Amino acid sequence: MVYAREIESVSWKNKPSLDAVSVSDLQTKDNEISVWEVNTAPSNMDDVALAVMLRRDRVCEVNMVLMDSVVLNTDYSIQMHQTPGNSIYSQMNGKHNNFVVPTFWEMGYLTEYIQKTVKDDLSGAVYYSEPRMKNLLRNAFNGGRITADDVKEKGKLKKALKALGCNI
Repeated sequence: MVYAREIESVSWKNKPSLDAVSVSDLQTKDNEISVWEVNTAPSNMDDVALAVMLRRDRVCEVNMVLMDSVVLNTDYSIQMHQTPGNSIYSQMNGKHNNFVVPTFWEMGYLTEYIQKTVKDDLSGAVYYSEPRMKNLLRNAFNGGRITADDVKEKGKLKKALKALGCNI
């Protein structure tokens, strides 16, 4: 299974192995790291990017790294913990999980894996520009996957939808 994790692209480019900036980009909560399941056929990558962005109060670019859970489990002993997501894109919350990183060792292994995956040119990363995210947001709202109730507490998202011509 392939999972996507949001990253700061600049934190990973041209960095030495296990540098502090890259490790700190993998913020944990209760020794777990948030990831989203990616389907390959048909791809749900756009939905994953939208779910990640909709955890915020604004439209912004999204950078993610793709990770193979079988490799992480087999080569690095990274375990999975089923945990629903907390995005206002509720239909995607079932595609959320956490990688368990109970010690600094697992965190280091995960960091090393991501560094090998993205390499210096970010080839293992996926980038969504802000204009692309606006388009995905508009399409999700117009398609009924995101509702006015979903964004009522998210002032900047609500404002962005109005600016995109959505009847909100």
